[in-house]
Amino acid sequence: NFGRFIGSDTYAADPIKRPKFEHKSLNASGEELYLKPGKGFQTTSLSCTNKINRWIYQGIEGTLLNQLILSPIKLSGLIIQTNTDLSSIFKDISVISVKESFDYGPSSQRIRPCAMSIAWWTGLDPSSSVITVDGYPLGQVKKLRHKQQYANSIGKCSLFKLYLQLMDNLSSKTTTYAQAKALSSNSLRNQFMLDNPQWIITDPNIFYSFTLSS
Repeated sequence: NFGRFIGSDTYAADPIKRPKFEHKSLNASGEELYLKPGKGFQTTSLSCTNKINRWIYQGIEGTLLNQLILSPIKLSGLIIQTNTDLSSIFKDISVISVKESFDYGPSSQRIRPCAMSIAWWTGLDPSSSVITVDGYPLGQVKKLRHKQQYANSIGKCSLFKLYLQLMDNLSSKTTTYAQAKALSSNSLRNQFMLDNPQWIITDPNIFYSFTLSS
C-alpha cells in the first residue's frame, strides 16, 4: 500500500518503491496474476487474491514463526461477502460467499478504503486490541512513528524482538530481520517460488535489513 500518491516520477526514482513497478504478469502455469490498482497510478503490486492463494499453499505463519513450529498453519476456509462464486479463484479450500453485506463492508457511499484497522484475537482483552491508522498506533505523533520502541505490537519490529528472545543464540545487534528470515527452511514456500518464478519478490536488502535498536 503506497498511501498517498505523489507522482509516478517520484516513485520510479525511489529505490524502496521501485521494485513494485517491475512488471511481471504471468506465473509458471500461465495463469494471470491479479494486480492491485494504485492510488492514481497503476502498479504491479500483487493483489490480496494472490497473497491469500500463497498463504493457502504454504501456510500463514510467516518465515520467523515457521522456524519455531512443526508444521505450517493452514487456512480451513474463507468467508467473503460477495455475490460471485470464488471457488475457482481460491482452489483447494472451502469458500463461503455471503450475500448479506457486512456492517462495515464496501458500499456506494464508502468509496475510499479506511486507513484504520483493528486486530484482536481470542483470549485478548477487548481493551487491549491493536488499533492502527496507516499501520501506526492510533494517536501516535509523527515524530515518533519510525522509532522502534513505539511500533505497534504486531509490527515487524515487535515480532522480531519476540523472535530474538526465543532464539537466544542470535544477537539483536548483529542479526538483521532479513538474515533471520533467511534461516527459514519452509519447503512449501521454496516450492511455491520454484513453481512461480515470475512472482514479484520484495528485495530483503531494501525492506528488511534492519536490526533492533538498543
